[in-house]
Amino acid sequence: MINTIDLFLGITILLVGFSYWTITLVEHNQNYYSVVKEDYKLTKAINTMKYLAENGILDNTVLLYYLNKDMAKNYLEKNINLSNYMVVIDGNVLINHSYNGGNTYVIAIVTLNKTEGWYVIYGNDNLKISEDRYLSFEEAYNSYKTYKTDMPVYLVRNISSSRVELYVG
Repeated sequence: MINTIDLFLGITILLVGFSYWTITLVEHNQNYYSVVKEDYKLTKAINTMKYLAENGILDNTVLLYYLNKDMAKNYLEKNINLSNYMVVIDGNVLINHSYNGGNTYVIAIVTLNKTEGWYVIYGNDNLKISEDRYLSFEEAYNSYKTYKTDMPVYLVRNISSSRVELYVG
């Protein structure tokens, strides 16, 4: 036979147990949410850096960075599809696009894979760097006269590498 006191004690124990269970569930859920959020930001950063590296955008940006930082900044901003990020090249901030801090970042080490010679930075809307190497300034300049931006540059064989960091906030 069940007494009212037994029923009261049973309900009290269940309420206390469910309250502890609810509190721990909320705490663990908040930790899980922050882990998933950081993992999502890291995945976005890795995919962006992979895209930039595979398409030669990082190589071109590093080359442009040492010639004209504004040109490098504009070139890279057109190719990054993130809302809050910061790009650092060799310890110097190139782009700070609404970056509000955080500890999620990806590092790429870039070594220019071009032989010594004349190359041309060209393009009307989207800058490109010629794949062909030219032996003289005149030959390089005359090959790309039809483009609005036409800037021959001489690239000396580079044995050092550049460190490119992408911070995502």
